[in-house]
Amino acid sequence: MGIYQIHKLRRYTSREILGNVIQSTYQLFVLVLSPLSCTLDFFLQVIGVLICSLKL
Repeated sequence: MGIYQIHKLRRYTSREILGNVIQSTYQLFVLVLSPLSCTLDFFLQVIGVLICSLKL
């Protein structure tokens, strides 16, 4: 009974650890990608302004 409980606990904790790893990886991606998307938007705006000024 005790061994079974330990095995069950270990399986649960490994699943929990995996969930935490996935969650923290996702948070890291969001943290990294949000400034990147902001700079990408900025570069696209700058390119758009340059194209407009070249047309003029």
